[in-house]
Amino acid sequence: MSNGTDQPYDQHAAAAALHAARDAQAAARAAQRTPRGYVVAQGAACAVEFAALGLAAVADERWSGPLLALGLAGFVAFMALMWAGVRHSGSVPWPRREGRPAWRILLPPAATIAVGGLAAVPYGMPGAMVVFGVVCAVDLGRRVIRTEHA
Repeated sequence: MSNGTDQPYDQHAAAAALHAARDAQAAARAAQRTPRGYVVAQGAACAVEFAALGLAAVADERWSGPLLALGLAGFVAFMALMWAGVRHSGSVPWPRREGRPAWRILLPPAATIAVGGLAAVPYGMPGAMVVFGVVCAVDLGRRVIRTEHA
């Protein structure tokens, strides 16, 4: 038997190439895992950001400035952690990952936004921001608990 170049197949070379390809795939998968700490820290930063911004709107004048600064610091921390996580993983996840339909991936963030929005009805925008931040942190924590990696 030949490989189209009138050269006989080398079974050992083919097996070595297949083994090298499988090793490369395993290394690529391992490199795309984001440590759990990134996701936990993102959840905490999100909760701090939205809770502080929400409370700054209703706080006493002497507390509104520090709460606003804390909210902005939470935002910067969240964005830095997002960048670090994406940089670490080597890719940005798209809505179809691991063969799951897009709605299963997009539903938890949409539910988080909906719960935060519903909290605006009885508590106004400050309450909505506090609830959104806490629910976002819980969702990110749920993801960490549910999977072996982020």
